[in-house]
Amino acid sequence: MYEQLTEKFTKQMQDSFKPMTELLEINVKTIEALAQKQSEFFTTAVSQSKEFTQSLTGQKDLQAVFQAQKEYSEEFQSKLVEASKDAFSVITEAQDKATTIVKGAFASVKEATPAVSSKATTAK
Repeated sequence: MYEQLTEKFTKQMQDSFKPMTELLEINVKTIEALAQKQSEFFTTAVSQSKEFTQSLTGQKDLQAVFQAQKEYSEEFQSKLVEASKDAFSVITEAQDKATTIVKGAFASVKEATPAVSSKATTAK
């Protein structure tokens, strides 16, 4: 009897913590993905800055320097926008998954509530 009660309690605890565990997994995966995206962006930014600096050493006139700076700025802006969109898509995907999990958890609580409350009111 005690073993059955312990097993039932353990199963209920695992079931009740399942949404939290899933949310934690989503958060970990999201952070990993965002860190990877940030690392890629930073590597690209450093590489572009290095190329820009090297291109400046070969410039002879001020107009060429301004043109190189303009090209560098436009390319950097493009990469920044791309990185922002990537981060937004990762966060949106995580938000959608989290919303599904939370809705499922609330639905299971809503389904269980009438059964539990009816047992509580009929218990003597």
